Amino acid sequence: MGRGSTFVVDLELRVARHRDSREFFERMGIDRVLVVDDERAVCDEVVAVMGDAGVEAEFALTGADAVSMAAEAEAEGRGFGLVIVDWRMPAMDGAQTARAIRDVVPHNVPVMVLTAFDRADAESACDGAGVDGFLQKPFFLSSLTLLLEELSGHGGEGASSGVEQAAGGPEDVAAEEHQHEYGQ
Repeated sequence: MGRGSTFVVDLELRVARHRDSREFFERMGIDRVLVVDDERAVCDEVVAVMGDAGVEAEFALTGADAVSMAAEAEAEGRGFGLVIVDWRMPAMDGAQTARAIRDVVPHNVPVMVLTAFDRADAESACDGAGVDGFLQKPFFLSSLTLLLEELSGHGGEGASSGVEQAAGGPEDVAAEEHQHEYGQ
C-alpha cells in the first residue's frame, strides 16, 4: 500500500512530411505571404516557417498596416498569394482586416484566419468577411497545406498532392511540433 503504479507508453508518431514545400506552394500559386498578428513572436514564427518552405513572407502588427501593405503590393504588381490574419487584434480585428484586405487583393488569393480561440466563434465572427479558411494556433505548415489542398479541390483520399501526410490527428501535430522545436 502507498505505492502507485508505473506505466510506460510507447507511441509511434508520424511526422508530417512534404515532398517539396517549395514545389507545393509554386503549384498553388503562392510565392508571397502576408502575416498579420498583433504578437510579434507569432509573426516571426510564421515568417520563419514559410521561409523554410521557400515562400517569401512579410508581416504587419496591425490590421491597418496590413491593408496598406496589401494595397501597395497589388499596386506595384507584386501582390501576396496568401494572407494569414489573427482573429483577435486590437483596433481592427481579424474579421475587419480580412474584409478590408479582400477589397484590395484578387478573389483567388486565400485569406485565412489564425486563432487560439474557439474556431466556431471565429467562424461566426468572420462570416461574410471573405475568409477562406481557419487555422488553429500554434501555426503548423502541415495544417496550412492541408487546408490549401482542400480549398483547391485536391484534398481528400487519393488526391495527387505535394503533401504526403498532412496533420490529420494529434500524433501528427505532436510529431511536427517536436520536429520544429527541437530540430529533429
